[in-house]
Amino acid sequence: MKLAAILPFLALLPGTLRAQTPAAKPGSVEGVVINSVTGEPLKKAVVTFGENNPTTAITGADGHFHFDSVTPGVYWIMGEREGFQPTAAVRQIRLSITVAPEQHVQDVAIKLMPLGIITGHVLDEDGDPIVRAHVAVLRYFYGPGSKRLNQSAFVEANDLGEFEALDLPPGRYYCHAVVWLPRNIPPRTRWGHPEEAYPSIFYPNVRDVGQATAIDVAPGTHVSNINFRMRKMPAYHIRGTVPGEAGGQSGTVGQVSVGTTESNLETNVSQANLKPDGSFAVRGVVNGSYQLSLF
Repeated sequence: MKLAAILPFLALLPGTLRAQTPAAKPGSVEGVVINSVTGEPLKKAVVTFGENNPTTAITGADGHFHFDSVTPGVYWIMGEREGFQPTAAVRQIRLSITVAPEQHVQDVAIKLMPLGIITGHVLDEDGDPIVRAHVAVLRYFYGPGSKRLNQSAFVEANDLGEFEALDLPPGRYYCHAVVWLPRNIPPRTRWGHPEEAYPSIFYPNVRDVGQATAIDVAPGTHVSNINFRMRKMPAYHIRGTVPGEAGGQSGTVGQVSVGTTESNLETNVSQANLKPDGSFAVRGVVNGSYQLSLF
């Protein structure tokens, strides 16, 4: 009888011992976020630690971060800061860290690469600023059997004609400027002189990208004095009609856009609203080859 009473107790003993096994003691992780070019520590960088329930920390003036009470295991850690990107040029890149019980992981270095800046002015033939001129910063993308210009940044000139393109990864770029004429011109407006408009141009003041000057941006560099001098040319109107429902006969409202496709770069140079009868008149178009789009 005594043996029969003891057996159930012995059967429960392993489970009881397992339940009483002490949890692994936590560890900690610390490190620094640095500028990969200068080696200087980066303050105000956001460090994300973990995956399912990540924890974040913001670096101090010395670039350091610290995570306490870390349960042993394998974790991901990554850093971010405005104006920088991970050295592998992929924002989602992460470092893998293994934390053992009571281990103090230190000297974790997160390197962020400083991004570049391109600045300049858009001026008219008299040297006056052109307010709200559009500047696109472009670079070539190489695909299967072809290459095309892709837009990396798009900025607008301020009231001084200044533009500033920020956060550019290292690479070779081309700058392209477009000036849109005012669209709210009263109908049947008579001009006291032949109508003129600005052609879209590449830096430095050429219409063909094959003649454009490439701008090399290294990590953390500020390339300045990328200046455009826009010169007006005789301008023309493109008039036509869009038949059917797309032309507004059923009350649909749309716009006609005139753009170029030079070097596989789509650039909108002017546009106009469709009238109820489906007609349109796009003004301010200089000589060149264009395509019309309805949207």
